[in-house]
Amino acid sequence: MEHHQSIRKCVLECKDCGKSFSSRIDLRKHLNTHKKFECTECGKLYASKNALVTHENIHKGLSFVCEVCGKSFATLNYMRSHKKNHEPLMFNCEECGKSFSIKSKLQRHLKIHEGFKPFQCELCGKSFVEKWCLQGHMVYHGDARPFECETCGKGFKTKTNLAWHNKTVQCSKD
Repeated sequence: MEHHQSIRKCVLECKDCGKSFSSRIDLRKHLNTHKKFECTECGKLYASKNALVTHENIHKGLSFVCEVCGKSFATLNYMRSHKKNHEPLMFNCEECGKSFSIKSKLQRHLKIHEGFKPFQCELCGKSFVEKWCLQGHMVYHGDARPFECETCGKGFKTKTNLAWHNKTVQCSKD
């Protein structure tokens, strides 16, 4: 006998901007983007108090330095995560030859070759291997441009786009 399962979709909406989410956790994370915590030292804005405190440690001279390359990090966890980039690449993809330092990263990569993309955008149909990739993609469907150029004031949807703008465009405050 065939069993049919009813799938109930629960949509949670941000009261500030109207953006929709399928889980409370995702909505809670998003709500932090509307909060603005300002560094009294340099004026930089942060979405959470925790992020501000982490940033303020840099002004206090509290940082963690990678002994391999000398790069500084605001937290010990950030530095430890970074250090994994220096580990030998021991896990190789037999399909394309790409190498990874952590087995779980290889396993995630293998999904690309298997064509298994279970996370689909309801707006445009594009599919993704990981949930976080879909969440990042959803930014492009929204109108919010929270990342602003300090020189010209132009807004961008992602930090990456702002960084590209800062790297490639010479702008003025016109």
